Amino acid sequence: MAQLDINLVLNNLLIIVFFTYSSIFISGCSATESTKTFIPEAAEPDLAIIYIYRPVVMSNAIYSPGLYLAGEQKLSIKNGQIARLTLPPGEATFEIEPDKNYMGLTRLTLNLIAGTTNYIRVDSTLKIEHAASYEPYQRSFNLTRIDEELAIRQIAVCCVDEAGETKANPESPSTTINTDDGFSVYKTQNPFSH
Repeated sequence: MAQLDINLVLNNLLIIVFFTYSSIFISGCSATESTKTFIPEAAEPDLAIIYIYRPVVMSNAIYSPGLYLAGEQKLSIKNGQIARLTLPPGEATFEIEPDKNYMGLTRLTLNLIAGTTNYIRVDSTLKIEHAASYEPYQRSFNLTRIDEELAIRQIAVCCVDEAGETKANPESPSTTINTDDGFSVYKTQNPFSH
């Protein structure tokens, strides 16, 4: 009878220890939930905002292809960063380095409406051909228009740091592009970039 009482006490003790550790583990897991958020800026009534972001992926991580707008390079698309462009309404064509032979959807045309915010995600993949002769890597970049709700969630994951600050592309913290033919710093080029 005494042996049965000791087993019952030990079983109860093991159950108590198990549930104690389980509750600590579960509360620890729920405390690690990400609270990072991204809040887009509101567009001015006569302009459109375009957020261009590239989620963090290992393929092509060190490559930062140039993004062209109306045939002119505006910025480099860096892995895990976001850029914000402010444009006048109308048709705008975004293109990833047209002179390179990247695979994928490297050209996207949007009809921008004044007072709206648009989101473009840049996806990247890398394919390696296994052949007897040398075959170059096949880099692929895709420009995809994303709806606002999904884009805000994805930007919070890829492009917002622990302090809640966006990992903005240093080349383009907030670029306003004018369509007049006068002088513009956006039409100049860094002489040391070659």
